[in-house]
Amino acid sequence: MNVTLRIPERLRAQLEEAATISDLSLNAEISRRLERSFEARGLLAELFGSQSSVLLLTTLAAALKIIEARFGDRDWMTDPEARKAVDWAISDIQEAFTKPPEYFEPNLLDRPLPDPKPHPVGREASTLALRIAGKSHPRMSSDKQV
Repeated sequence: MNVTLRIPERLRAQLEEAATISDLSLNAEISRRLERSFEARGLLAELFGSQSSVLLLTTLAAALKIIEARFGDRDWMTDPEARKAVDWAISDIQEAFTKPPEYFEPNLLDRPLPDPKPHPVGREASTLALRIAGKSHPRMSSDKQV
């Protein structure tokens, strides 16, 4: 099957270099890389279990990556402020993944949060990570889509 593909010149050069190193045609190199991307999904499911578990863990990983980018060299394991952002992101994501729909009924959403002032970086990270995962979290948006 023939497919026309438009890619940036820089990416084409990288693929051509990789193909040369691997002693493959450009087409074979692109095909090999695409196949490996699908194998990676299977490997994650094998390591972590169900697709739901993979989605949860990759959402958490995305949030951590965002937090690490915001805090730079400050390690979230040792920096108290970065750790608070991680705690918020984990809490938000866990709630979005595990609470039943009735948990988010309007009268329940008005109840006080454990810490009424969310950490801004933690909230940003969880919001973006949940959006990437296609999950919603009613506490974070009035239109119930994150």
